[in-house]
Amino acid sequence: MQTSNAVRDSVVSSIRAVWYILVYGLSALVLMGLADWRLAIPTVLWFLGYAVFLRHFVPRMRDLEDRQFKRTFLLPKALRQGSRSPTEPALGSICRTLKADPGAEVRL
Repeated sequence: MQTSNAVRDSVVSSIRAVWYILVYGLSALVLMGLADWRLAIPTVLWFLGYAVFLRHFVPRMRDLEDRQFKRTFLLPKALRQGSRSPTEPALGSICRTLKADPGAEVRL
């Protein structure tokens, strides 16, 4: 029950943050540009830096979340399946597989 509220809150917070950045940033850009075009340069540089920052870190965070998702849901599955042989513990096999390639599926 709390998941839907948490998702809604994070979506609303994200939309609100983007809205404030656009409204206040563009307002500052217009007001500074009307006073003197040189005053608008720092705001334009900030927008460019922010875009570069997002372009660099958002894909990394997405990939990190994807790897974490795979680890979280593959480990219990692999533990339920057991090990390859009776002499090899399942957990040791799983840990070696995850360390070798964190994004790979665990095959036992």
